[in-house]
Amino acid sequence: MARTADIAHGGVLGLLPPGWALPREPDSGVGRALRPTATELALAEEAMDALLLETDPGSITLLLDEWERALGLPDPCNPSWRFSRESTAWYFDGTGILREAQIGEARYLYAADGTRTDSVIIEPAAENAIRNPRAEGAAAGTPGTVPTGWSVALVSGLASEVVTVNGPHGLPWIGVRIFGTPTATATPAILFEQASNCPAAPSQTWTLSHWLMLAGGSLANIGPLSHRLVGQTSGGGTPVGSAILVPLSSVPAGAATRYQSTTTLLPDGSIARIFTSLGLPVTAGQPIDVTLALALPQLEPGEAATTPILPPTGAPGPSARAADNLFVASIADRRAAIRAQLLQRRGITAPQIISYAASLGYAITIEEHRPARCDEARAEDPCGDEQWAHAYSIFAPQAEGRQFQAGDRVGVPLTTYATDDRLICALRAMKPAHLVMLFNEGG
Repeated sequence: MARTADIAHGGVLGLLPPGWALPREPDSGVGRALRPTATELALAEEAMDALLLETDPGSITLLLDEWERALGLPDPCNPSWRFSRESTAWYFDGTGILREAQIGEARYLYAADGTRTDSVIIEPAAENAIRNPRAEGAAAGTPGTVPTGWSVALVSGLASEVVTVNGPHGLPWIGVRIFGTPTATATPAILFEQASNCPAAPSQTWTLSHWLMLAGGSLANIGPLSHRLVGQTSGGGTPVGSAILVPLSSVPAGAATRYQSTTTLLPDGSIARIFTSLGLPVTAGQPIDVTLALALPQLEPGEAATTPILPPTGAPGPSARAADNLFVASIADRRAAIRAQLLQRRGITAPQIISYAASLGYAITIEEHRPARCDEARAEDPCGDEQWAHAYSIFAPQAEGRQFQAGDRVGVPLTTYATDDRLICALRAMKPAHLVMLFNEGG
């Protein structure tokens, strides 16, 4: 049992040789000089007491990682963390291409060199109020047809054209060219959604984002591009102070960038929706000609843009992404796994295997085999050799049979059974080397 610092101090002073040159009083010069040593000694004894607790699987804390490494944990069939998400989601892979992750599939971050990291993307549930982020329904031409639900608001003297753009990252790009000489100083705008389709509430925070690049022409005679985010009443009115203008940083030619702007609506009780747009300030009499490439507009509640949220292809409409959930094993769970691994190493029996499978959610039965012996065998008993003394047949109700089909190769059994891979992995990981497990053979 560890001593306190004061008791250790007294013990150190007691080791001094007798004599007036080395007084043993705690408050003497020598006593004060030795107090730090005594304190470190007390701390070392505390650490030794803590290490004693690490020998018991029920109280391991400091050496959890070391115990797990020694016992081959976490089990590769049952990792120390689980992930879930109740919807598909999107991410950018190692080559920068937009990919869709299936329901329950974790998304990972990628390093600059394209290699996958161990960092999992974790985001809350989110919604995209813009119904057509894929820019579907567009047709190139002058003026052409803008994507369904989009619109371009011009001033006199200006015209627009929809052009085809091949941009990076595998995004559904669409180009909008605006050209001519405006007769008035104003701010033409590209609108991704009608305000009436974007309900909002007072004091709510919203973020508008989209990909943007300069695909043609130039920004000459055009003021800084800007996002306009406006809280409106249900009738389209704009309460005083409810509109903000967020200038964007420079838009270089050919460089695709995701821009985002955030606003918090006023606490005005009349606010019922939000209106957003991308504006291009122009001056009367100064000609312009610019082609902007746009992709994946997104309007979502929250203080920052999340990964793209898209409706199914061909079905524009409000879309949502479920929350990412990461469940990490607790210290109690890790201690239990260590204890179970130690108990398993004492020897495996059929009841232990059945109990372990039940803990994983599988109700299995086991048939134990034995070699044929002249004094024990009966008619119709299998004639197994000595190897059958260490063989178990595992039967799981979840297994489904597959019948031999025309076109199967030579050697394929007439009936095969598919047992859950997780169950097979888990049972093979726990079995001793001499035990042979046969999964559902013979039905």
